[in-house]
Amino acid sequence: RRDFSEETAVEIDTEIKKIVMENYTRRKNLLEANIGSLHRIAKALLEKEVLDSSEIDRLIYSDGPGGGGDVGPPAIQPEDAAELGLA
Repeated sequence: RRDFSEETAVEIDTEIKKIVMENYTRRKNLLEANIGSLHRIAKALLEKEVLDSSEIDRLIYSDGPGGGGDVGPPAIQPEDAAELGLA
């Protein structure tokens, strides 16, 4: 049983959809902006299967193996790391 009107339910649904879509867009843009880092990590995982935190940091914050220029944009920016749960 709801303790609010249908109008309030519609407002809640609209706000939830807005929040979900905003966060989807933010995450998609963040991933697209850091595709080079994602490719470097994927390549390293295919080669080694397991990476420790220092290897991941090197791949994210530098050009790392394979270089950033040939796979996509430069490595992830430190301020973006927290948003991705990497900080």
